[in-house]
Amino acid sequence: TLALHATALPIEDLVVDNRFSWFLADKGIRSTTDGGGKAKHTIGSEWDLNATYNYTDDVQFGAAWSMFFPGSVFKEPHDDASSQLLTSVSVKF
Repeated sequence: TLALHATALPIEDLVVDNRFSWFLADKGIRSTTDGGGKAKHTIGSEWDLNATYNYTDDVQFGAAWSMFFPGSVFKEPHDDASSQLLTSVSVKF
């Protein structure tokens, strides 16, 4: 895995965390559906974006978005990109 990571504070109380990762197979992966073929090394890449807003000292809002881009290891029809969005609210008493 190779990753680039950056964090930004665009406004007060907002933290944005960015990560882009590449997933590689060191020995390669051979497909079982096309007779083996040439070994593929690129599993895929993923972009993760997390935002956290501290509304008050006791209330926090968050959102996490991820997107996976399949690499050459995946064949049709399993080679579409996929994404996920999660939100959260944290309240401390």
